[in-house]
Amino acid sequence: MAPPFKQILLPTDFSDYSQKALEFTLDLATRSNAKIILAHSIEDPYDFAPLKEDIKSRATRKVKLLLQDLKEQIGQQKEYQKLDIETLILSGRIVTSLLDEVNSNPGIELIVMGTKGTSGIKKILFGSNTSELILHADVPVFAIPNSEDLLPVANIVYATNYQSNDLDSLRQVISWAELYDASVHVVHVTKELDLEADIKFRGFRELCKEELNQPDLHFDLMVEENFHAGITTYLEQHPKSILAMTRYTDELTALFAKSHSRDFSCYTKVPLLVLIGD
Repeated sequence: MAPPFKQILLPTDFSDYSQKALEFTLDLATRSNAKIILAHSIEDPYDFAPLKEDIKSRATRKVKLLLQDLKEQIGQQKEYQKLDIETLILSGRIVTSLLDEVNSNPGIELIVMGTKGTSGIKKILFGSNTSELILHADVPVFAIPNSEDLLPVANIVYATNYQSNDLDSLRQVISWAELYDASVHVVHVTKELDLEADIKFRGFRELCKEELNQPDLHFDLMVEENFHAGITTYLEQHPKSILAMTRYTDELTALFAKSHSRDFSCYTKVPLLVLIGD
């Protein structure tokens, strides 16, 4: 199966958490033979400054040097010397500039974002640059936490709620799994194991087996009071995982909005891949 993307847009602010996202992206691009577009967006310092253009010009020169230096550092590593890496300076608010770039460059099929860490995870994911991209980008968004030991990837855990585009999403997940030689685990979290939940689980499992022609799929039904608790437990049982979900906007927004920060522990520890469902 062909790699799921050919160009990766990777914004950086040259911070530690951006570095972790860069490390993950370099590995991913090597496996998929994808081009990396390494970008930084410069926001206007303030609207009516007399020296606004001069300030922005100096900032642009500085960022250009930083991006070039970063590209040269990557090129000095033998395993990455053959990668196609382009540097790009954007202008304006980071989310807006990234969305505009994706819209103007149809070759970009993935955005990778670094997330800041373990504190205030609800704010980081929803109410931040990453959350806006997850909710509004027309391409998948891959959020990389600033955690240790993310590589190598052993599993991709796809959380399903039996929605209309889940089969298409699973096809993408299988492509990702082939890049990492990883196992695919399809998980549904239910509050109680009743007949309806069992019928839906068995029906979706059999449909996937028929439609996807992929023998190495693992299906699990987690019984937990809420989604986050179930997924966290599952990820603890399956280390070295990527968590994959499909964006159905209303459902995804409600899922995070109704939860407490303590429910977000899994998102600080594993990469989160959000595919496009609507």
